[in-house]
Amino acid sequence: MEPPQEVIYIILLEFNKDNSFRHYIILHTDY
Repeated sequence: MEPPQEVIYIILLEFNKDNSFRHYIILHTDY
């Protein structure tokens, strides 16, 4: 089951608000 699209969007917004730079690094780093 997947959560509603709006919930995912809100979570991503909240995450990016505080962690945009770290989020960018995570997206562009191969772990």
